[in-house]
Amino acid sequence: YVDEEATRILALQQGDADRIELGQRASLVQVAGAEGITVHEEPDWAGTCVSGGFFNFDIDTENNEDVGSGQLDGNGIPANFFSDADVRRAFAHLFDQQAFIDAVYQGAGTILTMGLPNSFPGYNPDVPVRTLDLEAAEGYFRSAWDGAVWENGFEFTALYNAGNTTRETFLNIIKDNLEFINPNFTMNVRSIPWPDFLARTAEQKVPLFALGWCADYADARNFVNTFYDNDGFYAARTSIQVDSMQELIDQADVIIDQETRAFLYRDIGTLHFDEAPMIVYPVQTEYILTRSN
Repeated sequence: YVDEEATRILALQQGDADRIELGQRASLVQVAGAEGITVHEEPDWAGTCVSGGFFNFDIDTENNEDVGSGQLDGNGIPANFFSDADVRRAFAHLFDQQAFIDAVYQGAGTILTMGLPNSFPGYNPDVPVRTLDLEAAEGYFRSAWDGAVWENGFEFTALYNAGNTTRETFLNIIKDNLEFINPNFTMNVRSIPWPDFLARTAEQKVPLFALGWCADYADARNFVNTFYDNDGFYAARTSIQVDSMQELIDQADVIIDQETRAFLYRDIGTLHFDEAPMIVYPVQTEYILTRSN
């Protein structure tokens, strides 16, 4: 994987690559119409990936620079900081969903209600979406940890993989709004190389990180269990523990019929709003960038 977007674009232009991914849709202007390059795009293409910000419910704070002091004392956060649902709800209200679509996807994107592509059975389109609401965010922060969050403040570092400008923008939107509502709140954002990023999140060292998942197979279980199951793939990085959600997942796991499971997954979508275990950011309208030959 080539981290630098400019290097990927150059490789396509010079014929060293047949297909590349861009960090942001805005970068299409650098290649659209260029000789030898074709942009394939259809508005009805269904997306099969979901990305967002993942909270770590039980951070390994030992020798961990990303949690500061490791205490809720204004200079860090404790291991269980994000286990309080009010903290997670507050953070979800720091992200502007539509502004992200306009800025990053040039208006060509779709807001998701839960951690599941909207083309998959079980997706719940009727669930509300937490988006930018500083008043709501402040209210949740004041309630979190019996008021200690708002009174003491905190500091931590969120991570993304180097070169992924979409994830960088996502985290910086949250950072800017967080630090605006309370000067005692600090969220640093830093990037590290992909192998280091995977290793550090797997060690449960990262308080909040931006990552995603693309379908391995065409079944909603591949997303629901991956993101929300306390024994799923992401659990090794997030230590997620939402009992009401786990109960529904366990019920769905023993049901073979996809349509029957879809009813349970819709309820999980409702709990996604209620419990805010992750922040799903919008998906862009799909396109493919290739050499013309």
